Amino acid sequence: MGVSVHVSQAIEASKESAWRAISEAASVARWQSDTARGGLTEGFFVLGWPSLGVELSLDVHEVDPGERLVLCNGDARLELRVTDGRVDLWHRGLAPEDDLEGMRASWQVALGVLAHYLKRHEGQDRHVRWALRSMRTQAEIAHVFFTDRTALGSWLTRGDGGVGEVGSAVRCTSHWGSPLRGEVLVRHPGRDVALRLDEPTEGVLVCRTLPSPTSTTDRLVALVWSRWEPPSAPPHADPLTPEHLSTALGRLKLVLESPGGA
Repeated sequence: MGVSVHVSQAIEASKESAWRAISEAASVARWQSDTARGGLTEGFFVLGWPSLGVELSLDVHEVDPGERLVLCNGDARLELRVTDGRVDLWHRGLAPEDDLEGMRASWQVALGVLAHYLKRHEGQDRHVRWALRSMRTQAEIAHVFFTDRTALGSWLTRGDGGVGEVGSAVRCTSHWGSPLRGEVLVRHPGRDVALRLDEPTEGVLVCRTLPSPTSTTDRLVALVWSRWEPPSAPPHADPLTPEHLSTALGRLKLVLESPGGA
């Protein structure tokens, strides 16, 4: 049977809206994967993260319409259950040696983004940008640099604000001069952070780490920027550019890998 992780998220949406978000491919790509195809009728979902070169196929294993969905990939089972005001997720069939805390953090961020999507952007398409660097660090150390005021000032901000608990305000200035104003959406202890931003534009910025596929001493550190627009909306300039994200990660890598840096 393996081991499992369970994550629960409060939502401000109807059960019908939450069910659509977890059971329709177009909606899944608005909060979880960057692309998605398939569906309940087809009997499978294929989730994609083109920036990572990753694609995952999931078979539809069980469906209780409007209530519960179970997807499978080999021995792994993913169960999503919708109740009034809440979505629960169980990821079963994991091995004890898997990065269970990392998995739990990843799903907490995903469900936090789901809650934000349902509250503010239901029916809108998500546009995602990734910046990714391999760094010699640990997840717990990276978390300090995602949250601590002084540590943030060494790479992302001008040292004028940190990241507090979930629901607290975010008020700081980015290293490139733009205001970062919003609220802490997710802060998983020792792991990932998600910030809902209203300035410089509305969206969600996730700071996270992933296991390195090539090194036991490195982590992949990622900044993931998501914003939502109506499907027919014309494209517009985004003040949070890929260059901003990539340059920030470059600074973080220098700090983390310099002698005495972290």
